[in-house]
Amino acid sequence: MALTYFTIAEFRSLPDMDSTARYPDAKLTAAGEWIESVIEREVGTSFAARSRTETLNGDDQCDGGLKLATPYVLSVTAVTSNGVVFGVPELAEVSVRDGIAFRRPAGTYVGFTAWDYGFRNIVITYNGGYSATPPSDVKDAALQAARYRVIRTTTGGGLTDRAISTSNEMGTTQLAIAGMNRPTGLPDVDSVICGWRDKLNLFGFG
Repeated sequence: MALTYFTIAEFRSLPDMDSTARYPDAKLTAAGEWIESVIEREVGTSFAARSRTETLNGDDQCDGGLKLATPYVLSVTAVTSNGVVFGVPELAEVSVRDGIAFRRPAGTYVGFTAWDYGFRNIVITYNGGYSATPPSDVKDAALQAARYRVIRTTTGGGLTDRAISTSNEMGTTQLAIAGMNRPTGLPDVDSVICGWRDKLNLFGFG
């Protein structure tokens, strides 16, 4: 997966991250992918568009809507019904509200068009995510955690798995053992991650 919460250039602009010999792009990319996966696992959604494809039953549930696996859908990009691919006009009829995909004839404001009845006959591809770009606090937390990860996994990084305070290129860093409510062990980072997790759980989608 390519980095989506920040760029390599933004990563390189952080203190001590400009050395391509000590910290090659591949190491920075791996650290970025790690923290993105941690954030999305904990929060239950992404802060970037992630393409997903689901195969569903066209059985008229939810008043003509089909329930998707995520409540956060940024756009629907393709639909196939009983083997027939939706063209631009049909695709324009599809909208998603609270994770339910509806068909509404273009130019109307009431009523929905039923999905074709069948078993696993509707294939919907969409971009899922809470937002197309990460909020500033999520981006900053991701950069901080990725920088820690790079230094931690580099020979001579000087961090032990059970340290609660350490000094190195990052300065003096307070740590905690990763666990419940401490997905990374970095208090400032974990505060952001858990804050978003709790906020989105309040919406009933946790």
